[in-house]
Amino acid sequence: MNPILTALHAIEERAERAIDHELQTMMQEILALRTSLVLDARCEADGLLLKLDRLISANAKPRVHVPAPTPASSTPRAMEYIHSPEHVYQASFFDPQFGSLEEVVTASSFPGAVQTAFSRLDDGIDCTVDATWSLGRGRLEVQTLDGIIIASVQAAPAPLVQVHPSIEQACQALRSGQTVLSHAQFAHALMERAAL
Repeated sequence: MNPILTALHAIEERAERAIDHELQTMMQEILALRTSLVLDARCEADGLLLKLDRLISANAKPRVHVPAPTPASSTPRAMEYIHSPEHVYQASFFDPQFGSLEEVVTASSFPGAVQTAFSRLDDGIDCTVDATWSLGRGRLEVQTLDGIIIASVQAAPAPLVQVHPSIEQACQALRSGQTVLSHAQFAHALMERAAL
């Protein structure tokens, strides 16, 4: 059997008992591999991405939000958009002919990601939109009339990056105007990348 398909099947088996963070890591691994896959393996990867996304949605716990009392003079909103430091929204853009992933842009809110997705669509394109709101999160897909997804918006965990001290020092030197020192520190951090 193809080693890529074997790896995808192994990921699928692990996914059934994985927690959200592990599922997100699996999705990132598959997305990184996806562009180098042949068509059959890419279809398998796409199916697995959808399954992982459904597992993440099923594991999501509803958030309780008690809004502040609305003053009588203001009009209530139809839907509250709460910025959550726990997740961001990814607007993904796909090739309209082949469906391959071309770009991913992150926004801090669902409306911001939808605005980004709509602004990048070609003028005059015939498409359909499917949008849902569930468990405090929005999801949107834009498809061609042939059913190929050309843009999607979905929630993703906000990245938590622990910065290595050597990179922090290099950035601090750059911010303070010490360009030569910062370049040397960046080069040193690059050589230490195995330790990062």
